[in-house]
Amino acid sequence: MATDHIGRLPAELKCAVVRYLPALQDRKTMSLLSRDWAVVVMPIMWEIFTTDLLAKTGSRNVLGLASPASNIVKHVRKINLLDRPNAFKEADQLPPLLAAIPRGQLCGFKSGSGVPISTLELLLQIHPKLEHFLVPGTSMSQILQSPWTGSSLSGLTRMEVSINTLTPREFRKLWVRCPKLTHIYMTQSKSVTSTSISLQEGHFGVDTTSAVSQGGSDTTQSDMVSFQLSSLRISALMLPATFSTMFQRIDIIALTELVLVHTGRVAELLEAMCSEFQKREPSLRKLRLLLVNEDASDYILSQLQLLLCSFHGLRQLHFECGNCVKIDVDGIINHGETLTDLLIVNGGIHRQDANRCMSVEDLRKVAIACPSLEQLCLNLYEIDPDSPEGDFLGPKISVLPASTEFERALSAIASMKSLRLLRLTNPPNCRKAYHRQGEFMRFFRRSLESGEQRYAFQARADSIVRYVGDRASNLRLLAFSPMESLTKAISADKNGHIWPNYFYTCEQMKSNRGTEVSIARAVRDWKAEMPEATILNEG
Repeated sequence: MATDHIGRLPAELKCAVVRYLPALQDRKTMSLLSRDWAVVVMPIMWEIFTTDLLAKTGSRNVLGLASPASNIVKHVRKINLLDRPNAFKEADQLPPLLAAIPRGQLCGFKSGSGVPISTLELLLQIHPKLEHFLVPGTSMSQILQSPWTGSSLSGLTRMEVSINTLTPREFRKLWVRCPKLTHIYMTQSKSVTSTSISLQEGHFGVDTTSAVSQGGSDTTQSDMVSFQLSSLRISALMLPATFSTMFQRIDIIALTELVLVHTGRVAELLEAMCSEFQKREPSLRKLRLLLVNEDASDYILSQLQLLLCSFHGLRQLHFECGNCVKIDVDGIINHGETLTDLLIVNGGIHRQDANRCMSVEDLRKVAIACPSLEQLCLNLYEIDPDSPEGDFLGPKISVLPASTEFERALSAIASMKSLRLLRLTNPPNCRKAYHRQGEFMRFFRRSLESGEQRYAFQARADSIVRYVGDRASNLRLLAFSPMESLTKAISADKNGHIWPNYFYTCEQMKSNRGTEVSIARAVRDWKAEMPEATILNEG
């Protein structure tokens, strides 16, 4: 009789196996192996309950979960409400579900749409130990004003705040009532299109003249109280003109992750941070500056360079500007011993402008100085305006061909032995389409239907993978994915790709001569192949 070795694994290893399977259907299959496996799988499978509050969610009736016979609610730790047009009305189904979950069991609640304040009050009363609470800003404003929820926010560690829906006074209440915050995301409401909303110093300072008293739960605090935030993300906001009060409230030295997306006054913040970093050793490990203001790009680049040279230890650096000059790699090299994740895109689709791309010499310096680099995203200089469109990596007519800039850049990339993921943001075969004025849509409709684009990208992927493979590269995933959101095509091709985003795994096969050759295999879901691919989430 065969021994069930996998069934005899310790519970800790079984949990690790289940968490390695992100798909719900795979976890359901695991739960059917045996009773022991079901005991392990069920809590993990239902710890995050995602629903759109329809009468049916998959094969489960939402209201049916509230029945005493339900075998699911005892495992639910987080609720994720999907954003739907009628979600506010359908949220009336939530109270029975919230009441059915054992008191105090929920640790997270996320809603993309509005939820009635009475339901949120019930949630915070029944489950006062929430750590993650992400709701629209208008709902948070009501919660801060509610007499029933004053003491229910003290355990929160993660918060998303819409600045334009909270008054500075309400924002200050938030600081007082959430002393355990470690992750905060400051943004503006999705319904607002203006980019002039400003994050003022007054949002951080405590208003001692109007301190809130909620049955003794809120007390006046000093402006010197610092939050030990691990992660700070600011999106589509104008930063304060000065940062004295902000740095008093948020200890910038303790921060490990800083993300600024389409944010104003970035250069001033980097300058202030550099000054602070010169006084004490910072904890910053992840720095992401995306959609940088092009008007202030020179100032931002100079301050970024000074900041990068003021400390060591970055593991992740993302910088993306729509029309900036190329970055000085000396700041990058300063973090070479620890850097594993690098995204540098100074422009969009710049295949013909070497002044906006990292040079071959820059890439060689990065390859030598960053031995642990695992993910790389950049735009490479491929052709000059007078060169014909074609396969630059194909065989040359001359006996001793001179290597092109693109080939030398790929050779430098191939020498990065720890590199597992390469993302190129300048896709091939775009110039030909752009030069057909007046026929752009017709060209793409015809080429997509005939599969021309799919074959073009596959040919380019094959040539790149073979080129770096011949140079002993350990690349696992190749992506063609621009930073811009291009919507000329909306339907997927036979490989599951939607132009201009194409993804390939790098594999080995034997040729007719029996030798190992590198090939590119198209993949539909890059997240399944490499869920840790952070550079593919940008853009």
